[in-house]
Amino acid sequence: MSELTHISARLALNATDPEIIYSPLMLSSAYPRVQRFMFVLLCCFIGSVLNGFFIASVVMADIRRTVGYIHLLIVGMADFMVTFLVMGTSSVILLSNKWDTPNVCKVLQIIVETALYITNVSFMLFATELFIWISGSRACMKVITTRRTKILNVASVIVSYILACVGVLYDLDYDYCNRKHFGNITFRIWTATLFYLIPGTTTFSKLLVGVYQLKYITHTDIRFRRTASYPNMCSYTVLALIAYLTFALSWLPYLIYITLEEPSDSHYYYAIWFALLRPVFQSAIYYIGDNYFRNNFIVLFNYFFRKRPLTVPRNRRRSRGQGRSVQAIELRRLAAGRGLTPLTRPILEITETRSL
Repeated sequence: MSELTHISARLALNATDPEIIYSPLMLSSAYPRVQRFMFVLLCCFIGSVLNGFFIASVVMADIRRTVGYIHLLIVGMADFMVTFLVMGTSSVILLSNKWDTPNVCKVLQIIVETALYITNVSFMLFATELFIWISGSRACMKVITTRRTKILNVASVIVSYILACVGVLYDLDYDYCNRKHFGNITFRIWTATLFYLIPGTTTFSKLLVGVYQLKYITHTDIRFRRTASYPNMCSYTVLALIAYLTFALSWLPYLIYITLEEPSDSHYYYAIWFALLRPVFQSAIYYIGDNYFRNNFIVLFNYFFRKRPLTVPRNRRRSRGQGRSVQAIELRRLAAGRGLTPLTRPILEITETRSL
């Protein structure tokens, strides 16, 4: 009886045009299938290329050993999962007009939830590590090592995947595909606290405090502006804050609609796809705002599409701070002259620790 009531309520919500079908994988039938296929395929291609170049930019050169970039690598891989696997599968379903089944939809829901959890946790770890790097705490800087960072990221990926599978397969999470149930309220509270509330508040607070500390240090110590670390820190902190704001705002319409008693299919699925479009253009923020990513994007684009050699153009101001060994030499030179600032001293220590 309750299921019949739920179905009748769904039909009443879409009573304006009952012939329109809102599929979680094939979008709204109000648009021609060819247009939907071209739209999803274009998003899949653009997002996969941009995220693939972003991952390659992180892996290139010695950037893997800089602060926080392991977490950005995980974020790029999570976005690549959405653009390549989810949108790629949706485009195949639109092309063949087959396999639009609840089982396929559940697999894609697991992928999206896993990517969402991983992105939240990775941004939190990135903001925390960047905040510790800026604050200059010696004890905390010694705790951060490449091995421990990798262990944290691997653990977050495993936990995210397990909880996403448990929530979807055992009907503990919201039914995205059929919308027949709201899941288990206790499970949803725990996952929301663990993957949304704690990472969100931690990321925003650490990044905002980090921006304030950078401004305070530059006003109290003019010499810090002349070091190679200053432009890097400013770029990393501001871009991380913009990227996470974009991530949070993209999921805001979905969070608003699921708090309603029974949102219509059109509002619900449009809000989901609005959030899924974020991974398509997320990496463009780093290409626009950071010289290193922009230069690597140009190099990779020329290599894959114009068959040019894979050589990185060197920017004098940025190249001084990209290599850890070069940065360590500059910091030692500063120490031999006017002395290290409270911020650059722990950076030298972590530079020497990670080079071992």
